[in-house]
Amino acid sequence: MSPTEFINKVKAEAPASLIEDLTKLEINYSKRLYHQLTKTLQEIIQKDDISKYLVDLWNNFISTFKDKLNQLRLVEIGVRVAQEMIPQESLNFLESLLDTLPVPRAALPPALKPTNTKSFDEEQPPTKTESEAYVLAKISIAHYDLLLGNLDKAKEAMDVCERVLDSIDGVEASVTGAWLRVSGDYFKSKAEYAAFYRTTLLYISCAGMDQLDKAEQIQRSHDLAIAALLGDTIYNFGELLTHPILHALDGTELEWLKDIIYIFNEGDITKFEVNASKLANEPILHDSQAFLRQKICLMALIECVFKRSSKDRDMSFSTIGAETKLPLDEVEHLIMKALSLKLIRGTIDQVSSSASINWVQPRVLDKNQVKSLASRLNEWRSKVENVAVDVNSQAPELFA
Repeated sequence: MSPTEFINKVKAEAPASLIEDLTKLEINYSKRLYHQLTKTLQEIIQKDDISKYLVDLWNNFISTFKDKLNQLRLVEIGVRVAQEMIPQESLNFLESLLDTLPVPRAALPPALKPTNTKSFDEEQPPTKTESEAYVLAKISIAHYDLLLGNLDKAKEAMDVCERVLDSIDGVEASVTGAWLRVSGDYFKSKAEYAAFYRTTLLYISCAGMDQLDKAEQIQRSHDLAIAALLGDTIYNFGELLTHPILHALDGTELEWLKDIIYIFNEGDITKFEVNASKLANEPILHDSQAFLRQKICLMALIECVFKRSSKDRDMSFSTIGAETKLPLDEVEHLIMKALSLKLIRGTIDQVSSSASINWVQPRVLDKNQVKSLASRLNEWRSKVENVAVDVNSQAPELFA
């Protein structure tokens, strides 16, 4: 069956929503207008009605002229086609597509030559577009490796893609986004919360909220909230709190997670205790209550220090214990933990059972914290004005 005959066959049974695009494909193919053909393919593969025809469209139509297309666009189309297969078939399909692409030098281990049919050419290395196509195909394969449980293979592909991306200037956002998305999924599967948190926020910023459907927005927001709470190096929630992805939880049964994030950011132990029963909704949080309790105490300590002026940060253990609701004999350990995490800087005086804090980790403030800071600035301004008035009254000649 010729490519034109195949298109006519599909047109005979396809819904009306596809007829115009299928006709464009037929005309552009007959005229060898490959740029216009690519654009039409990019449009039609996004339509739901084309899904059941995609694999046959590739096998009977696209594959006959794939060498004529921009390699990155070809891989983008191939990635969409792979979504209509079962994971193992998708993996095999994308690996066969990858084998047709030139291998960027950055992807090669030292002293190792590629084994595919388009081996690396010292004098004519892959173009930027070909390198981007390689990354997209490679990281898309890694996606299916993750689904199939091949974590080591997926990690190896992530590292290769990172090297190639680092060697290219001005990478297309869709390519970087694909790498970040799969990297985030890998870190999630390994329960590497901090890495997942950082990578997924970058992915969403790169891809754009409009590229995520509602279900994915909710899932990503849920996962980010869990990572923020369980990450043992995450004590600044500002980036998540100011990101629109968190609002995906509004009006859903998961909205309580958003509330918990705000509670942790405020270091409000009372609110945490009131809402602690909700942690049972997430088994992983319920099983991590001891860690979460320590984390909210650390956040309470940070908030306690932050809201004080720089001259009022010599605090007794009893004061800190009252703020963090900890027994007196556990306060010193909490302060040492905060110091080791570099959340604060200062010294501990065991003799007087006190701590002197001279620095607290910078943070993104919510509205209430900004109001508190504004109030402190106003107090400082008033003190400066009062000093100026006193000096003026005692030594008016200085202001003459």
